[in-house]
Amino acid sequence: MHFPFCNGKCDYCSFYSVVPSNSLVDSYTDALLNEIAKCSKEFDGKKFDTVFIGGGTPSLISDSNAEKIFSALFSHFDISENAEFTTEANPESLTDGYLSTFVKYGGNRLSLGVQSLCDKECLAVGRRTDKEKVFSAIELAKMHGIKNISCDLILGLPDQTIESLFYSIDTLLDQDIKHLSLYSLKIDKGTPLYTKKDILSFPDDDAEFELYHSAVIHLASRGLKRYEISNFALPDFESKHNLKYWNQDEYLGLGPAAHSFMNGRRFYNESDLKKYVGGSCRVYDNDGDIEANSVEERLMLSLRTQKGFPVCDFPKHSVHSVSLLHKQLISHGLAENNGEYVILTDSGLWVMNEIILRFIELI
Repeated sequence: MHFPFCNGKCDYCSFYSVVPSNSLVDSYTDALLNEIAKCSKEFDGKKFDTVFIGGGTPSLISDSNAEKIFSALFSHFDISENAEFTTEANPESLTDGYLSTFVKYGGNRLSLGVQSLCDKECLAVGRRTDKEKVFSAIELAKMHGIKNISCDLILGLPDQTIESLFYSIDTLLDQDIKHLSLYSLKIDKGTPLYTKKDILSFPDDDAEFELYHSAVIHLASRGLKRYEISNFALPDFESKHNLKYWNQDEYLGLGPAAHSFMNGRRFYNESDLKKYVGGSCRVYDNDGDIEANSVEERLMLSLRTQKGFPVCDFPKHSVHSVSLLHKQLISHGLAENNGEYVILTDSGLWVMNEIILRFIELI
């Protein structure tokens, strides 16, 4: 479920969100309740074992609206008793009231948008939090019995170094964090950061890869295994919800800008709150160049993971050419020496898009 509200955008953010007002959030809540009721009938018989509340900033929602939404979710949908139930939050907006409602309905996992614990790096990209607010949010979650806590960090921030990245990583892990996500900074047109790209000092591609490669090794030394290109976890603390995307399991997205994969079809709600409140914004996108559940799509998703893509799933007519490319990737250190799966190394993941295109050309 996408909660599309933020008090203000960080300079790098290109996700869909708007500044909230009480009336706007109430209208969104009513529309969401309508979508929940409609989808529960449309997908009757489906059982869900994960719930993910993302944003935007879900923790900005009022306690009363959170109560309405969570109550509707669990009364309309068949959700497993021990479902992984995650909410995203920004540290500075997390409240006792929101967490109380979240935990009341079985909430058991928190994903905090930290990005960096170095004030200089945060200020450079318009982040409005600091280390003490992060610590307070983590402590508040633990007080509510939430032990499964994940934190997001960004690679490639202005003037970021291996030392500053390791400081953020180690300081968080010392707080008993179970899961970390490391995302590369994107400088998209239309964002405030794009206007500063020639002023700020960003790591170049080689320096950013060194940050990533060093982080993979360091996290492994702290017991966190990479299970997807950007995600690392202690054993048994992988995000079950996120794995659905990469494993091509079904998922239902609610709210504006939310995406779904149900009954073999992909669809999404437009990034338009006005249309969403009006009740008409779903778009089906199975008519694109890459069909749902095709070899190409499965390749694109599975190569992100440590499981990789099964060689036997390539079309028979491409076996010889695929085998040659696989061997070339291994010889250049871009893939692991595994005959049954194409599994990319750190270096291979860094140029994954190019590798995917090479394979698609062969099939």
